Amino acid sequence: MITSLFSVAARAAALIAVAAVAQLLVPAGTAAAATPAAPSQPPATQNQNQGHIQNPASQATYRYTAQAGDSYHTLARKAAQTYGLTQKIEVGKAGIIFVETNLAQAAGSPAVSEGQTVEFSLASLKQWMDAAKNLSAEDKAAWESYVGLVDFNTSQVGRA
Repeated sequence: MITSLFSVAARAAALIAVAAVAQLLVPAGTAAAATPAAPSQPPATQNQNQGHIQNPASQATYRYTAQAGDSYHTLARKAAQTYGLTQKIEVGKAGIIFVETNLAQAAGSPAVSEGQTVEFSLASLKQWMDAAKNLSAEDKAAWESYVGLVDFNTSQVGRA
């Protein structure tokens, strides 16, 4: 149990550190660009607040184009929120932080450049959302302690 809580705390600390560094790298007053990415295939859905769904037959990935100030974590947060909305899955804010952190760690928490395309597989999103739904009360409480430090408004993140 203590190892589990330590792991949760370490993941959350990594999330906070990455988010803090990303915020420091963005000049004050920098606005996110609103140029949508051109999909390589016709998207199944298209919305400014949702990523393009590639390969509509299998709905394999959400695809975002990084804007000024975006980080892998903020893009992962948007993907988790979009997946939750489209699949009608509620994991709460602590669960979103859990999903975001695990997606980022699985990818090696890469740096993201403005204009870079970032994709999130629906299979990975499903895996981590399912895990978030099954977090123990103790783990939820540990993740909940970081909710106040995270901006959940992703309307300007990774314009699709």
